[in-house]
Amino acid sequence: MTLFMHALRTGLLGLACLLAFPAMRTRGAEPASAPTVAPGDTGFDAVDRIAITNLIGAMVRALDEGDVELLASTLAPEFCADYRIPGSPASRVSGRDKFQSMMAGRFEESRKSGVRRRHISSPPVFLEQGPDSARAAVHLLSCVSTHGGDWHPFFSALAEFRAVKQGGIWTLSAMMEAPDTSLNVPVGHPIRGSDLPPK
Repeated sequence: MTLFMHALRTGLLGLACLLAFPAMRTRGAEPASAPTVAPGDTGFDAVDRIAITNLIGAMVRALDEGDVELLASTLAPEFCADYRIPGSPASRVSGRDKFQSMMAGRFEESRKSGVRRRHISSPPVFLEQGPDSARAAVHLLSCVSTHGGDWHPFFSALAEFRAVKQGGIWTLSAMMEAPDTSLNVPVGHPIRGSDLPPK
């Protein structure tokens, strides 16, 4: 399978899953920041764009697999995460170490609770890209399974990332996540069976 076909099928899978759950499509999420160039502009470094796309994918994989080391490798030391949940005050986690510690605790609690998580992601839309910084946005559908049971869509969200390049390596310096609806769990709280939507 060519790289193009893999990317196309991955994107179509994400789109199909979002269309399969119309009640969870983007409604309340804040729109991504306006792009600084036309979506079809070709004046960018293709190698950097592939690296950033892979970087975002690696972060999502780390979150789904509970891989603390992989997660840390995707983040810049100054990384900060902003959560904008409808009906709740905005929340920020500042610093790679603090975010890594929070997620490590969440991974451990999820393992103890028998909870697995999967993010279905749209291809990234690049809002801007320079030689050493870039912004990209994706739409996410988060699904969960408890003790090997059925998978359930839990929430959909808009996520925007800022990436920086240092020493030839791209890392994420910031993330903003805006779920489409309010969540019944606080930021950093492991998802338990009781948090799942009814079948």
